[in-house]
Amino acid sequence: MATTTLTAETIARVAKKIGYLKLKNGGFAIPCPRCHGTGVFRPFGVCFRCGGGRWEEVGHRTVLKNVRAELELEAQRERNGGKTDGELRWEAQQADLQAQRDRNGGLTDLELSEKQAKEEIARAAAAAEIALQAKADGAAAELATRYTPGTRQGFSGTITMRVSGPGKFGTWVLTKIKLENGDTAIYWNDLGDKGDAVSFTATVKEISTRNGEAQVVVQRAKLAQPA
Repeated sequence: MATTTLTAETIARVAKKIGYLKLKNGGFAIPCPRCHGTGVFRPFGVCFRCGGGRWEEVGHRTVLKNVRAELELEAQRERNGGKTDGELRWEAQQADLQAQRDRNGGLTDLELSEKQAKEEIARAAAAAEIALQAKADGAAAELATRYTPGTRQGFSGTITMRVSGPGKFGTWVLTKIKLENGDTAIYWNDLGDKGDAVSFTATVKEISTRNGEAQVVVQRAKLAQPA
């Protein structure tokens, strides 16, 4: 809005419209921001900001700035059939969003894009999981040709993991061994420390897969006696 000289009558009219109180000294005031125009600030009693006067005088420049802003909104409403430019933009945005929802089965373009991206990520993750499981199943089938559940066999390898923790019947221990032939063995008990080279006999319990890796699970292991 171009800067124009405002008459006293215009300033008074618009200031009153936007909530200013005209003071006897010609200035304007607003309800005290601290006590919201009550003059009392509980639980302390009289408001210490306005001293109980309820109103706070506002600088003339601030009043003029707000009056000019309100006049600009009045001009927009007169030009736009009662609506401001901002309201027209908002309505246009809402109409566009509704058109997007009508086109996309209830979703905006952004929501549809996000939904499609999530679905693509889920499909990729599922495909990767299937591929990983298929690889593990193939490796498990190969392990089954070398290890028969219920049989007792000899094993040699290096402990790559040893973890333990409190359990219902005492401390549990999980030992993972990388065998010399490249296979992985799991033993739910203690065989040594991580990094130890071990040779032992054990009963094959089962062939399993975990995190895409095929493993031979053994039990009742007995370490080989040193020569």
